[in-house]
Amino acid sequence: MEFEKHFLTEDFARLNNEINIMHRSSLNTIDCSLNGDMYHAELAAHQVLKSLQVVKALNAKKIVRDDHERHAMAVRRSYF
Repeated sequence: MEFEKHFLTEDFARLNNEINIMHRSSLNTIDCSLNGDMYHAELAAHQVLKSLQVVKALNAKKIVRDDHERHAMAVRRSYF
C-alpha cells in the first residue's frame, strides 16, 4: 500500500500506532465474542471505531494540506 498518497509523512508514527490498536482490538473483539464476553467484545469494538476515526482524521489532514498546496500553486502560476 502506498501510504504517501493518503497520509502525511509526519503522521506515519501515529498511523502505525492506530493500525496496531485496530488490529489488536479486532482480535480482542473476536476472542471475547467467541468466549461469550460481550461486554469486553463491545469495548474492543468501540476501540476499533475510535482508531478508525483517528485514521480518517489523518487522511483528511492530508487532503486539506494537498488542497492548500494546489491552491497556492495556482495562485503562484496566475501571478507569473
